[in-house]
Amino acid sequence: MNKIVHPIILAGGSGTRLWPLSRSTMPKQFTELLGDKTLFINTILRLKGEVFSNPIIVTGELSRFIVKNQLEDSEIDSLGILIEPIARDTACAALAGIIHATKISNDPIILLCPADHWINDTLYFRKIIKENITHVRDDNIITFGINPQYPHTGYGWITTSNRKNSNNNILEVHKFVEKPNFETAKILFNDNANYWNSGIFMAKASFLINAYKKYHRKIYNLVNKAYKNAINDLGFIRLEKENWKKLKKISIDHAIIEKLKNIYMVPFQGIWSDVGSLHSLMQHYQKDTKNNVIIGNSTLIDSENTFLNSITNQVHLVGVGLNNIIAVATKDAVLCIDKRQTEKVKDVVQKLIEDNVEQANKSLEDFRPWGKFEVLSRDKNFQVKKIQVLPKCKLSLQSHKYRSEHWVVVEGKARVTLGEKVIIISENESIYINAGVKHRLENPTNEIISIIEVQTGTYLGEDDIIRYDDDYKRLSAD
Repeated sequence: MNKIVHPIILAGGSGTRLWPLSRSTMPKQFTELLGDKTLFINTILRLKGEVFSNPIIVTGELSRFIVKNQLEDSEIDSLGILIEPIARDTACAALAGIIHATKISNDPIILLCPADHWINDTLYFRKIIKENITHVRDDNIITFGINPQYPHTGYGWITTSNRKNSNNNILEVHKFVEKPNFETAKILFNDNANYWNSGIFMAKASFLINAYKKYHRKIYNLVNKAYKNAINDLGFIRLEKENWKKLKKISIDHAIIEKLKNIYMVPFQGIWSDVGSLHSLMQHYQKDTKNNVIIGNSTLIDSENTFLNSITNQVHLVGVGLNNIIAVATKDAVLCIDKRQTEKVKDVVQKLIEDNVEQANKSLEDFRPWGKFEVLSRDKNFQVKKIQVLPKCKLSLQSHKYRSEHWVVVEGKARVTLGEKVIIISENESIYINAGVKHRLENPTNEIISIIEVQTGTYLGEDDIIRYDDDYKRLSAD
């Protein structure tokens, strides 16, 4: 069978309801929340096989190098990584991916998939996709509904007519219900015609594009212009900012899906979760006899209905006498919250942003085109980083106005430009770089090299970089 389905992976979300495990610079879809692979990679691996093309990925500015690195580490190819200049929700991101797909194939079948969902049975997921490809016509769209487990208020719902399509066993969609209050959710749950909305849609590209033209012509025009004016940047397709910033934030559900006719739903029988909150994350772990979940470097005593999760060896999280509590610890932040209040984590993050708390958005790990760095320690006048440089990659030729740097090679062999000199330093060797001196770090080998960098100075911000030469054509501290 030909590769007739083009998956479009929407990977631009920030996952703030999972803070501090998820942040703008390291959203939940790129973390190993469940198992040894990220949600993003698991999503792509589900969409491999004889009917699927390589995926098209749409993500944000802050996540582009994370996407690239995770694809390379997993030896996965894509048909393009599109970069949103500004987050504008799924309607705009999906359309950009659809337009790109039409440049690759003539009116392909599109499968729109969020990057941050958990599905336990890959083979079953592929099976229901393949079984329903033949039911995609020029004038319809197919979505996938989840059998509800309880009256969830954090999911959208699908109400079906309980009538079968004449050609198959899929159900006709009657309407979509936005995230309901608890009383409405109970009513929906008690009627077997209702399902959770998975946010996964399958339709022909032409059908979706025509829907945008009919119901949101402005979105279509602006996204189309942004795509036509896109530039290739380090292998990414960078959508044009001027037209993109004129777009309003709107989901694809509100923009077009809820307005369409001929919507059909396939009931999905497997285990699914959008892992949208710490409470939903807790449901994926084995509980003890008192309904507790204890993960990582954690100890819990005389407690019940509690979730402790420390993802770092540097922090041992201890709970005593707790009930209905979720506590999560990372290297730089700890959250304690009533389990029944986890939907308010988003409000917590907003408050941290308003208070200029760095941990609100930033994680200690940062990805760059040449590799990544992790902040190990910092204070007013010093900062310690672990820098990893990919094979045959190099940082820009640069200098700093306010800080000096001391590099120690802990793994591999580095080539260092220092002023007019080029020096090779090996493991356990070091070099000192004064403020104002031009310098560059390179990896001339075929293996990743690791450097411990100690910064000292009056200002240690990432924007204290003057670039003189850069393989990646960067002007800022990117």
